[in-house]
Amino acid sequence: MQFDSLAYLALMVATFVAFFAVPVRVRPWVMLAATAVFYGAWSVKFLGLVVISALVDFACGLLLERVPERRRFPVLMLSMVTNLGILGYFKYANFFIASLHAVVGDVVSRGTLEVVLPPGISFYTFQTMSYTIDVYRRDIRPTHSLVRFMVYVGFFPQLVAGPIE
Repeated sequence: MQFDSLAYLALMVATFVAFFAVPVRVRPWVMLAATAVFYGAWSVKFLGLVVISALVDFACGLLLERVPERRRFPVLMLSMVTNLGILGYFKYANFFIASLHAVVGDVVSRGTLEVVLPPGISFYTFQTMSYTIDVYRRDIRPTHSLVRFMVYVGFFPQLVAGPIE
């Protein structure tokens, strides 16, 4: 869904109306549903990547609050490896495949894999990692609301904003 489309305008209006029509405790759910609709319009499969990234860092945040000091760094590394692994795969898989093809020639078929870059992947990856890093450094306490955390990660008006935010 493009930011300059009628579908996006309709989503914004519907979200605005629903947000102020429901009780305050339901509002995070409205935002989460709007985010799922927005990102799911690009690809439902890619929506799963946002969920995986958010779940990993939500769990890591909670673990960082509970584990002994000596186990905090491995929890942080779990977050970093998971998120940077996903990001690295989607950003660089095509580059490595093309490089391999250039080195070995026709031994490997060029069209074996075409990885599509999910929209906003860099943004939400660094959004979730910054949360985990802040919890690790004790700059913030972890949230205990998965819904609020998922809205923080995927808030649809800023999801594809990238570094402009």
